[in-house]
Amino acid sequence: MVPYGRMQYVDIGAGPVERGLGLCTLKLHTASAGTNAQIPGLPAAEGARLREQLSARGEARLAGL
Repeated sequence: MVPYGRMQYVDIGAGPVERGLGLCTLKLHTASAGTNAQIPGLPAAEGARLREQLSARGEARLAGL
């Protein structure tokens, strides 16, 4: 679980198999090196939509600090 305000950036990655299947892995990055938050196996379009939504929420929560 990663609080919105702790997210530094949200990234999408896809290896050759994922690309071939039209899938991707969404990765949430924080300042902590121990954070390994990711959502594998998302359809590529859903991953892009989710990345934008999470980035917007993270920026909104960070602005309130």
